[in-house]
Amino acid sequence: MEAAFMKAFKQKPIFGVCVGQQMLFETSQEGDATCLGVYRGTVDRFPVSDTLKIPHMGWNQVKQLQNHPMWSGIDNFANFYFVHSYYVHPSDTQIILGSTQYGVDFASCVGKDNVFATQFHPEKTIDIKDGKCVRLVQGDMDQVTIFSEDPIEMALKWVDLGAERLHLVDLDGAVAGKPKNEGLIKELIAEIGEDFPIQLGGGIRNLDTIESYLNDGLSYVIIGTAAIKNPGFLQDACLAFPRQIIVGLDAKDGKVATDGWSKMTGHDVIDLAKKYEDYGVESIIYTDIGRDGMLQGINWEATLRLAQAADIPVIASGGLAGMKDIEVLCEHGDTRIEGVICGRAIYSGDLDFAKALDYRIIPCLDVNAGRVVKGVNFVELKDAGDPVEVAKRYYDQGADEITFLDITATSDDRDLILHMIEAVAKQTFIPLTVGGGIRTNQDVRRLLNAGADKVSINSAALLNPDLVNDVCDYYGSQCIVIAIDAKQVSSQGEPPRWEVFTHGGRKSTGINAVAWAKEVVERGA
Repeated sequence: MEAAFMKAFKQKPIFGVCVGQQMLFETSQEGDATCLGVYRGTVDRFPVSDTLKIPHMGWNQVKQLQNHPMWSGIDNFANFYFVHSYYVHPSDTQIILGSTQYGVDFASCVGKDNVFATQFHPEKTIDIKDGKCVRLVQGDMDQVTIFSEDPIEMALKWVDLGAERLHLVDLDGAVAGKPKNEGLIKELIAEIGEDFPIQLGGGIRNLDTIESYLNDGLSYVIIGTAAIKNPGFLQDACLAFPRQIIVGLDAKDGKVATDGWSKMTGHDVIDLAKKYEDYGVESIIYTDIGRDGMLQGINWEATLRLAQAADIPVIASGGLAGMKDIEVLCEHGDTRIEGVICGRAIYSGDLDFAKALDYRIIPCLDVNAGRVVKGVNFVELKDAGDPVEVAKRYYDQGADEITFLDITATSDDRDLILHMIEAVAKQTFIPLTVGGGIRTNQDVRRLLNAGADKVSINSAALLNPDLVNDVCDYYGSQCIVIAIDAKQVSSQGEPPRWEVFTHGGRKSTGINAVAWAKEVVERGA
């Protein structure tokens, strides 16, 4: 093999992929192998880490270091698929054409003269069109950039990087007026898990389609064209599937477009949004199609104008260019803007996805007798204010979520703080987690209907562990949090251990906290 290779090496272009790249170097830690020695350097194993999985399997952005034919037609910081436990360490850095990072910086592509090679798999190199992961320029089906042949792999990449919600669009379905990628979408949901929040738009024009998608495990369905052409259908959908219907308003210069952005209606986007206020719409995705896919920055003036005019949470979309847009979003926490959709910017590398997820602020408000209280170890409690006012203040300051815990509901055998949560939900537009006094499946439903996004269960789960299975199966684990109050205790002559306490930290259960945490995870939490 070596003789045949060296003969070809002198006469023909050579391209090595993955192991093929590693073979070009001198030695490898994988089996202590001696390689071909075309390039000076070694093949090293990734360092052991508690946070990085080996082998490395996933999508990485590759930084181009040289102008080389290898990169012809490929954007800098494009995403490529890697599957490997080892990486090359060239002695001559001049041969490195591209680099990326996984615990350490490493050469993802090398080349010299007629020999070049990649550590990634170019054959694998989340709008979905024709079964592919693509991005359009201003919704134009003729201006398509294919970012991945495998939308499922791409979705898994974002989940692995820390995404907490996925936005999918069936572009073929949007133009055809009916689902065109439903098989692929169903497979994607099954791969990621039904409990992971996923929203989908494109070609959804009837209740049967909505029901089918939701039964497959989708969290939210986005209705665009059908909401504008048939408002009665939108009303029926909101009644049939409460808190799961999002309206997509795609506009240019304030006027709404339909049919995959191919038709302008003349409808004013604010007028339509206000019309939907009484329908029970979960939120509105507002896309400025004049900027979508252009990396020109969110049209914040138009987006803020819509968020201030309509009594429905707004998700911004179209043109996000980088962290500056995320920072502007945070500066307007006093509006009804609840999020922003990232597309081309994360594929191109203009937005550092990991940095955008760096910080998450979740205030926890302990409640007693209808007031927020503060203390140490649930004693010497001091009044800290009205729950609605405190929550609104945290919301205005940019909190990501708010957690309410009624610390005496269980011990005092009181009912749920429903009116408080209803009032807070009217004043804030971020996820609410509520705990304290939850005893039954029906209690969970009442809190969710009052405006909670997640329900935290503590004492009731300890008394009846099967309740964890029941509520997770019925509502989905994305809605259920199992709270564990733990203290470190020790008996004479025994090592310290963590034990579960209830009733605001006042009553010991004798249950090992770590073992209990593992059990509730196995039960679906």
